[in-house]
Amino acid sequence: NTDQNLDSMLMKRNAKKFLEEKSYTRYVVKCIHDDLRLKGEDPVEYFRTHQENTMKIQQMRPRDAKKMAEAYKSVIDRQGSITAPDVIKKIREQKGLPEDPADDAKFEAEREAAAAAAAAGSSTKTSKGAAAAKAKEEAVQRRAARLQAKSAKRESYLAAKSERRAAREEARVEAQKAKDAAKAAAAA
Repeated sequence: NTDQNLDSMLMKRNAKKFLEEKSYTRYVVKCIHDDLRLKGEDPVEYFRTHQENTMKIQQMRPRDAKKMAEAYKSVIDRQGSITAPDVIKKIREQKGLPEDPADDAKFEAEREAAAAAAAAGSSTKTSKGAAAAKAKEEAVQRRAARLQAKSAKRESYLAAKSERRAAREEARVEAQKAKDAAKAAAAA
């Protein structure tokens, strides 16, 4: 079984609980992602080089993930990010980035790209939805045709069976008449 298969099986059992448990690990990864963005680092590259650690976070027991998410939340509520603001400021100065990440042109470009991808994804979802509806309709039509063919085959089978039965009954009646005629001839 794959991880996705296991997740889908667990989700079928208790979807609300499963999604709640997964939300903690997703929150932790989101906090790390946001912190990396504040530092001016590339989150994709970071997660690519630290895949093992990311997988450990994703595979944490729910109660440990909840504790970690709560700890991250309290730190973020207290100082605005996981890393202290003065450290972030120093890192951004060293990299020559503006103090406010919103002023960073790369940050804006990424945000616009994400918005464009979301817009493209919604049109793709619509076309995927239409394609799925069409495929479902075709499957319904194929099933109806199969059922109709099966019904016709069954009717022809039953018709042939009743004809055979009638022929056997007729042959039995003829045999009985012949037998009765032979008895009558022998008695006469």
